[in-house]
Amino acid sequence: GESLYNNGKGIKLTIAFTPLQPSEAGKKRRANAKAPVISKIEYFHEDASMHDFLAKMLLSLKRDDLFETSWLFRGRDLHRNNSFTLAYTIPRRVTDQVVITEEKDYREMVDQATDRAPNELKVYLVEQQVSCLAANESEGDDDDNGTAFSRKKTKKNLPSKEETAQNKIIQELERRHRCEDNGCKTTPCFIVGPDADHLHLTHMHLRTWAAAIVDGKIEGVDE
Repeated sequence: GESLYNNGKGIKLTIAFTPLQPSEAGKKRRANAKAPVISKIEYFHEDASMHDFLAKMLLSLKRDDLFETSWLFRGRDLHRNNSFTLAYTIPRRVTDQVVITEEKDYREMVDQATDRAPNELKVYLVEQQVSCLAANESEGDDDDNGTAFSRKKTKKNLPSKEETAQNKIIQELERRHRCEDNGCKTTPCFIVGPDADHLHLTHMHLRTWAAAIVDGKIEGVDE
């Protein structure tokens, strides 16, 4: 249903993204090079899953390439380094960065953000250099039943191409249907009926709509 916070828009999210500094051809990346911070403001529903939350951030930053080696998506049993680290603060209450490494950390963040107004938080997403970890690359590790089971278990957390496509469409639908009526408290919304009623587009509405577009089941839905 509609979010209970910020006039139905959801929890306010300020993203501070620190990408890797691109290295010049033939030169090593300077260890002390100061990378520029990219800032974005988004809103997310308090009932959103951690995966939807991460997808919203990465797609907003146009960095969905970071999905594949994200430990938050695939678990910690990866043969490559984590593609980014994640931490948060809450203005005037949680001032030291709290690291997010698993689902319960994410739920605690949401609980803290919804505990009292103004229901906002700041997330620090720092890209990391990805390289193979030799210890986990051997065939022996791959043949180990425990490791194989763990990897099989974490693979299901990786968003499929279909889910990634849906998330991109959801962002476009949110942008397209953001209401410009200052009196509307249900944005994003859809205008229906002779009285031009504003129908609030919930996350479930948007997810279903995006799935229909990807599947091609509803003609004209993406016009």
